[in-house]
Amino acid sequence: MINLPIYLFTLKYERLYFFLNGLYGMIISSVMIECLFPLRNLFHLSPWLSSIIGGIFIGTGVGIMLRHHSSHGGIDLLALVISKYFPINPGFIMLITDTFIIVYGMMMLKDYRLIYSLLTVISVGTVASLLTSMKSIYIFTKGDV
Repeated sequence: MINLPIYLFTLKYERLYFFLNGLYGMIISSVMIECLFPLRNLFHLSPWLSSIIGGIFIGTGVGIMLRHHSSHGGIDLLALVISKYFPINPGFIMLITDTFIIVYGMMMLKDYRLIYSLLTVISVGTVASLLTSMKSIYIFTKGDV
C-alpha cells in the first residue's frame, strides 16, 4: 500500500508503459520470493556475509529490471522516472535514497543492527548502478571461445 502513491503518480504523469512494467515487476518479484522462501534455512551464514551476498543477488535482479525499464515499485520506480528526466543513474538514486532512509532510521531508533540493512542497501545500489551503467553485457559460452 505504501507504493500506491508512486504507482498512481506514474500512471497519471508517465506513460502507461512504466506503470504496467512496475506492476509486472512487482508481481514477478512477489512470486519469486514465495517460490524461493522454502530455501531460507538452506544456508547459515553470518549476518554480515548474508547482507552483502543477499544485496548482490537483489542488486543483480534490480539492475536487470532497471535495464529493461521495469522495477518492482517503490524507490526503484521513482528512481526510474527521475532518471528519465535527469542524467542520473537510477541505481545511484536508489543507493542515495535508501542509504538516507536507513541512516535516519538508525539515528531515530538507536538500533545499530540496522547496519546489516545498510550493507544490503549499499550492495544493491552498487550492483544495480553498475548494471545500469554498462552499455551492453556479453555472456560468453564455451562454444564462443
